[in-house]
Amino acid sequence: MNKKTGTIILGASLAAVLVLSYVLYAGLTRNKNAASSLPPASSAAFFAGTSSIGMTPPSAAQRIGSATPSDPGKALSSAPHSSAGAPASSAAESVDPQTLAPNFTVYDASGKAVKLSDFRGTPVVINFWASWCGYCKEEMPDFYQVYQQEKGSVKFMFIDWTDGKSETKDTGAAYLRQQGYNLPAYYDIDQDAVRKYGLTGIPATFYIDRQGRLAGGSNGLTSKSQLLQGIAGIR
Repeated sequence: MNKKTGTIILGASLAAVLVLSYVLYAGLTRNKNAASSLPPASSAAFFAGTSSIGMTPPSAAQRIGSATPSDPGKALSSAPHSSAGAPASSAAESVDPQTLAPNFTVYDASGKAVKLSDFRGTPVVINFWASWCGYCKEEMPDFYQVYQQEKGSVKFMFIDWTDGKSETKDTGAAYLRQQGYNLPAYYDIDQDAVRKYGLTGIPATFYIDRQGRLAGGSNGLTSKSQLLQGIAGIR
């Protein structure tokens, strides 16, 4: 093989390597973008896809022998939440503003059935929580403070994920009393709200405008500034 032929072969090899590298990079970029995009809010996949960051209820084995509710969520949600302070991911940009929020029935402290549609005409903040959920308890002080400031013009629905095992109405109500939270708590005893929003983890927060349309939402821990920003979008 002469020197000229060797140079041509070397050049062709380098070109092939560059082309292969570009193809691999483009493929990874497409996969990343596909994974980060959310389907329209009108489909159940939107809710299921945006709720996996939060915590899931502790198993029966995790509850046994524990004097306080277990908090397995931080381990389960270490990716993408690597710490309790990790920000919630915004779903507002993926939401069709003309989409009505799924209606549901929950129960207030007296046992009265309450529907989301009962508050049509008023902006609504929905927050799903439970007393065993560490992230829920971490964000609750900010939510409570904002609730006190905004309750005159915005309706808040603090919906306790009461599955009857990991959480009951009694355990949820007891936690609120112990912490001194005098807020509008609702209990999802029939799992209606959880099913309608396809939740697999909490906390999860959604913002409903005056017309009952889903305006946005976030998964996982929501900061005070994020909460205020969400409320500003439904006034």
